[in-house]
Amino acid sequence: MAIAIDSLKRSRLSILLVSRTGGRRQPLMSRKFATSTGSPAEISNADIALVVVTLTSLFGLSIYLFGFPLTQLRTASRLRTFLASQRNGKSTAPFYSTAAAYSRQRALNTFAHYDLLSRSITSTYWFSLNELSPRHKALSEAIGYDAKLRRLAWAERKNALLTQGIARFVETEYDMKPGSSTESDFHRATEALKHFVRDWSHEGRAERERTHGPILQTLRRYAPSEKRSGIKVLVPGCGFDVNANEYSHYMTLPLRYLCSNATTLPNQHRIYPYHFSLSHNRETADLFRPASFPDAIPRLGPSFKLTEGDFLAITSGGYDIVVTMFFIDTAFNVIDYLRQIHDVLKPGGIWINLGPLLWTSGSGATLRLSVEELLALAKLVGFDVQEESRRRIDTEYTSNTRGMMRWIYETEFWTATKHGADKMDVR
Repeated sequence: MAIAIDSLKRSRLSILLVSRTGGRRQPLMSRKFATSTGSPAEISNADIALVVVTLTSLFGLSIYLFGFPLTQLRTASRLRTFLASQRNGKSTAPFYSTAAAYSRQRALNTFAHYDLLSRSITSTYWFSLNELSPRHKALSEAIGYDAKLRRLAWAERKNALLTQGIARFVETEYDMKPGSSTESDFHRATEALKHFVRDWSHEGRAERERTHGPILQTLRRYAPSEKRSGIKVLVPGCGFDVNANEYSHYMTLPLRYLCSNATTLPNQHRIYPYHFSLSHNRETADLFRPASFPDAIPRLGPSFKLTEGDFLAITSGGYDIVVTMFFIDTAFNVIDYLRQIHDVLKPGGIWINLGPLLWTSGSGATLRLSVEELLALAKLVGFDVQEESRRRIDTEYTSNTRGMMRWIYETEFWTATKHGADKMDVR
């Protein structure tokens, strides 16, 4: 039993990868094992049988509880969190599933515990500093590295004021209570904070204009202001009957908070979004510069509808225009996305796309197409692609304008028209 449990503790389990501790391991069925003193000890057949029975029982128990092998859980902490959520009846989807990962409950948990999670991460920086030799630690402190870590903790406490406000809003709006969270979810909260800058701040305006500009110009061409009444657009738009669809509650909950009575003045909120990575920085002060938002007070009007959930679950149709921005490459099966876009459009409806092809990593995407292949597939599904509309647009995404590394997407822009029946049956 002790051998089996120790083996499980020392193994790093991952859904996609099983990495093991370094060094040579003796085979499980070896008749000799090293004792704590390093000398070999004989293991009886009964001991070996006990190990086998224990492992088999654990495997069987995992199948019974979760419907999948225990080895697919990434860490022991995930197992504990999942078991707690099952006991409390807070989750109907497995903890590891995509649906659960971006659920309202998980987002609430992370926003509510942002301060605790950030302190846990910052503590690793302090640990590394304290592991240095006394002389090297003194040199690091002489250049102010310890002061930078203290300022980092201060910035995270300031960010936590906002995330706690979001959490309180969710608790009141949806009659929910936060549960436990894990460090693996922390980056989703930081992405939400960076989107406040991209979508709602003066500093993000240039980035927005690069992506939103071509889309809005195309919308105005297909639906000038005098003909705008009754035009239905799926996803972004302005002055139209808009249905915005978003899968992640890490994105929709901050938006609902921003559009609530919690925001009454321009630039009312302030966050510190540039210290999430300590790499590629010229000036230390740049890490701690604030960003204020929103540059305009947002409110949800009667012509705007926010649909939370899977894009493929949308059943309403009759849209004049569907806009996909930085979206197509999130598909597990891009054929499903193209079919859905085709289905919800009216005959003769317009599909506007802008984005890269950064296909879902790991074993996510079943098809990883080139632009050439994707457009050929769109024609088979039932679209006429306007070749004259195609162009490349270089843009960034939640960038740090003062950072030493700039990630530039050469995004593809096109428009396509739904011509009616499929050229092939691709359902």
